[in-house]
Amino acid sequence: MKTMLLASAILFVVLCLAFSVSIAFLISIFFLGAWMLINYYASNTGLIKINMQAYFQALSAGKTSDEALTYVIQSRYPDSKEKRDYLIDKLAHPDKIRIELRKMASDESFEKLRELIMEIYLFDNGVPPDPSIGIKIHSQIDATYSTMLEQFKNRKASH
Repeated sequence: MKTMLLASAILFVVLCLAFSVSIAFLISIFFLGAWMLINYYASNTGLIKINMQAYFQALSAGKTSDEALTYVIQSRYPDSKEKRDYLIDKLAHPDKIRIELRKMASDESFEKLRELIMEIYLFDNGVPPDPSIGIKIHSQIDATYSTMLEQFKNRKASH
């Protein structure tokens, strides 16, 4: 964040040499906002991919789906027993809405993985300021899972 602010401030100063202060300010603010959105999107994508890679790595090693979920938690928070215990408890004791979602899901193990990744996101970042961000994250989870599941199946079939 400091780097973003510093770069925007430098950009503002340079733009002030060529434009009016108000135009330089608007361009700098636009630059900062765009940079923040790109970083935010990239960090969400990274969070999803790294946790799904851990999940499929565990499945490839012969673990069950529930063991793979535990492996994701352990690999995400190797140094924090408190965080691991919190997330394991969240998975083991879902609220009523999640129980119903699991019942309706065509793939209960995927639904649990989606819940876990969302819990990790919330745990690390807090509640998104806009509900549409949560919807986008769910869409990213779905798309990433589809891609990685296909790759997992192809690797499994080739062995």
